[in-house]
Amino acid sequence: MKNGKILAKAPSIAGFYGVYTAITKWYSLSYNVRFSGSNTAHTKEDMWTNLKLEIADGYLPMQNLLAMIVTNSSNTYESAV
Repeated sequence: MKNGKILAKAPSIAGFYGVYTAITKWYSLSYNVRFSGSNTAHTKEDMWTNLKLEIADGYLPMQNLLAMIVTNSSNTYESAV
């Protein structure tokens, strides 16, 4: 919400923060991940690396970027892109 108006709606998942999927009056967006190759299994090391990145200075997690897009872009798809 901004100035009392709904800018976008985004479902949330317990244990996660940020925006992974959102819909506005003018467009929708979602965070979509694909892994290449046959090794799609995640190790404990991968999980710790991702967690460390999430809290690292100067790192902008994708879910935060998507939240910024839906709250700061103007009313067009082009501005969101």
